[in-house]
Amino acid sequence: MKHEEIPDQRPELRLNLPEDHFRSYYWLKSELIHFLKINREPYGGSKSDLIERIAALLSGRNSTSNAPALSRDMAPTNFSIETVVVPGFKLSARLRSFFIEHEGQKFRFNQALRDFFKTPNEQTLGDALELYRLTRNIPTDFIQPQFQYNQHMRSFFNKHPKATLADARADWWHKSRSSKVIK
Repeated sequence: MKHEEIPDQRPELRLNLPEDHFRSYYWLKSELIHFLKINREPYGGSKSDLIERIAALLSGRNSTSNAPALSRDMAPTNFSIETVVVPGFKLSARLRSFFIEHEGQKFRFNQALRDFFKTPNEQTLGDALELYRLTRNIPTDFIQPQFQYNQHMRSFFNKHPKATLADARADWWHKSRSSKVIK
């Protein structure tokens, strides 16, 4: 499969990069963390938190993004439907295993569950299971910006239904390393 020609080469992430230029390109989370580390800035949080922190740094503003310390998973060792969800639960392989045990191999964390774990309100894993059952068949049209890879894959296969996974991944790699933000 031939890649589209993309003339813009992504610039190096450095302190003198204009904020709007920075925002117009795709960056891996690991690149954002590395940049923040070498500039002695907090590097905890979601990809969107890191982007906002770097944008503020590049423009000379104080970051309004909270910089959580890299925290350990606050989930207990064992899960049950009575387990109370507290702030700091990570969407980990252990938690995925709990859901697979109750919902089967087709389980995927959907947006409703990600939101549930982001802002828990003294609810239980039983409540999370109920929410998942209510929302699992609702199609998600919007993919949040931090999931650009997922959006690319969906769009790629819509455009190229006979393509292989290897084709889609190669196209992603080409675009993400050389182009502006993938929409």
